Formats: sequence, C-alpha cells, structure tokens
Amino acid sequence: MGKRFVQRKLCNERLEMWLKQGCIFWLITNSLFKASLFGRSRGDEAQVSLGRSIGSKPPHVGSYFIIGLPKRFSSAGFSALVRAMQLPPLMPGTLYLVATPIGNLEDITLRALRVLKECDVVAAEDTRHSGQLLKHFGISKPLLSYFQFNEAKRSEEIIERLRRGEKVALVTDAGSPGISDPGERVVKAAIAAGFRVESVPGACALVAALTASGLPADEFHFVGFLPHKSGQRRNQLESLKTVPGTLVFYESPYRIEKLLGELNEVFPERETVLARELTKKFEEFLRGKPAELIEITKKRSIKGEFVVMVGLKV
Repeated sequence: MGKRFVQRKLCNERLEMWLKQGCIFWLITNSLFKASLFGRSRGDEAQVSLGRSIGSKPPHVGSYFIIGLPKRFSSAGFSALVRAMQLPPLMPGTLYLVATPIGNLEDITLRALRVLKECDVVAAEDTRHSGQLLKHFGISKPLLSYFQFNEAKRSEEIIERLRRGEKVALVTDAGSPGISDPGERVVKAAIAAGFRVESVPGACALVAALTASGLPADEFHFVGFLPHKSGQRRNQLESLKTVPGTLVFYESPYRIEKLLGELNEVFPERETVLARELTKKFEEFLRGKPAELIEITKKRSIKGEFVVMVGLKV
C-alpha cells in the first residue's frame, strides 16, 4: 500500500470523524478552485462522497480548510485538526495580536482560535470579558490584565515573558489590538527589544463599516475617537476639512448626538453614514446629511457603538 494512498485514507477518515462532531468543511484542491461544502447537523450520520463532489481523486492531507466549528470543540480534537492541516507551531518569544469578535461570536477566525489555544498566556483589556470569550470556545489559559492605565507596567512584564520564550497573545474587548484600543505601547516595546510581533487579523469595525457604507473606500482617513473636550473636538474637525478621502470616526452612544451637531456645523453638505451594532442582530446603517441624521436621532433611541463616516466634499 503506497504512502500517498495511506495519507488519502487517513484524510477521509478524519473528515468523517469531524463531520460527525458537527464540523463544516470547505474542501479545495490545489488544482481545483471550485469549492464544495460538506456537513450535516450534529447527530446525523455524516455522508461524504469526495469522488462525486470534487472529482475522482480525493484531496490530499493539508489541501482543505475548515470554515466552521461546533461551539464546543475539544483541545485534543483541535490539536488533531492542526496536525492534519500541517500548520506550523507558534514561535516561542513571539507577541501575537489577536483580533476578536466585534459583535457576532462567529467573527472569530480559525487562526485566532489556534493561537489562543496554543499560547502560554493571554493579555486582555478586560479579563472578565475575554474570559467569557475563551470559555465559550472551550479554551482555558492564564489571563493577564492589560489596559490603558497599566500599559507601562504590563508591557514590562510581557517583555520579560517573551524573554523567557513564552508565546503571548494580546486581545482587546473587540476588534484588533492597537486600533483605538490598548496595544501600541507593548508592540513598540517588543520590537525595540528585538522580539517578533505577529498580527492575527480578523474582524475590524472600521473595515466592516466602510466597505458597506456606499462611500468611497479607495482613500480614507481613520480618526478614531475625538477628544472629549469641545474645543479640542472642534479644532480637530476643522483641521480635517482639507483631508482627502472619506473620514472615519468611532463614537459612543452617549456622544453621538453631540458629534452629529458638530458635523452639521463643519461638514453640513457632506454625505454621512452611521453604522451601529456591526455584525450583531440589529446591525444598521443610517445615511444622509448630518442635519437629516440629527432628526432621526430625535425621533428614536439609537443604541450601540458607532462608526461614523463622512464623505468627500461635494
């Protein structure tokens, strides 16, 4: 029996085992770009016919990707999955910046799950929030608090852990570390100390909102959160008048009406889009001039975190 035949047989056996556990598989061969979706509901007997679905030859080990996992997936099962996909192990002494869901738990990526399962410690903006996320995916790891007011102290501790060869994953409450969230300080410190920093990309409110806004996305300027003080906010908005491209802001539900009022004064004729509750059940996009959006907010209660986008000068 040839080695390649054995590999294919093992591949098929693993597929059937994971399908029975409730996984969904997206199978792609190196020479075939047409994908086929496999999977049955949990408890049903898996029905797999690789020959009929993607050609006469089954895919070899490492030629398939998994796009769905059951809510509970054991560490042993995940480790077997990783071995079958021939993924490289995490590198000692590396800081991993892991993007987390911005609303929908399905925002998480397979790579993020693997890093969180295989790292030595998770540095989190809010350990309670991140602890619930890890628990949901059946992951148990030591948690280290890392937020705005302890960044300096924790950065030193993280660097020391990297010196010991530990694999550190950094997460925030939602989205990518360092984008209007803690992370920049420790990244700079890790680079300065000569350690490897890897981004584990995923959900980002900025990208999710901009791509669905209908505003130009070929050139944009990300502002993030404006200062709290009115004078500083107004000065910054005035300075953005000559900036080319779509302007993108983050804003809380407590200051959204204030921001719309300021936009109505500085950019009254520009098309503006509000995106809220991104990737959640009540995701919504509101479009219009600032004055029109102000009228909408007066007639109804609008909750959730906002991405506010201002189009080009007419």
